[in-house]
Amino acid sequence: HSSYSESDSYVNLNKDLNVYKNAIFEGDVTIDGDIEVDGAVFAVVNDKQANHLNTSENDETENTASVGDDTLIGAGGNVGVNITAGDNNQQDNATALTYFTSSSSHMSADAEVFSYQDNEYNQTEYSEVTNDASIGNNVLSSATGNIGANVSAGNNLQQKNNMAISMVDKGVMAEANVSAEQYSDHNYTYNDETENTASVNG
Repeated sequence: HSSYSESDSYVNLNKDLNVYKNAIFEGDVTIDGDIEVDGAVFAVVNDKQANHLNTSENDETENTASVGDDTLIGAGGNVGVNITAGDNNQQDNATALTYFTSSSSHMSADAEVFSYQDNEYNQTEYSEVTNDASIGNNVLSSATGNIGANVSAGNNLQQKNNMAISMVDKGVMAEANVSAEQYSDHNYTYNDETENTASVNG
């Protein structure tokens, strides 16, 4: 796999699969043959977030982000919730899913997630600032499936949920991969009487 961090997104997938199995058998066993693949299905997410050279000055500021009570009760499937209060924050949910069913027994499925977050050279000055991020009562209660929730308060924060699932019915091969990179450096923060609160209520 190769993934680049420039603003122009590009992913090049080269597959070279070697499978090695170490098994012990009692008796005479002869194993011989090739894995034949005559079809393939791919799901690829190439996700990049870049946050550079920003300047923020907050004086007596209140940043509030919240999800109200009883939101998404009984939700199902692939659910992502992002709540952030502050400056220069990055949050993300990325999912790649492949599923294929066919009468052919030679199918292959592949799910790939490439993610990149970069937060550099940002300047933040806080004076008497309140950042409050919260999830209310019973949010996502009885929810099922793949659920990702990010809650953050402050500045220059990065949060990410990635998932790759690959499944093939009657196939010979299924593969799922996640590649995640996060960078946060050369950032400057000044806090004076600042309150950062991130909470998840019952």
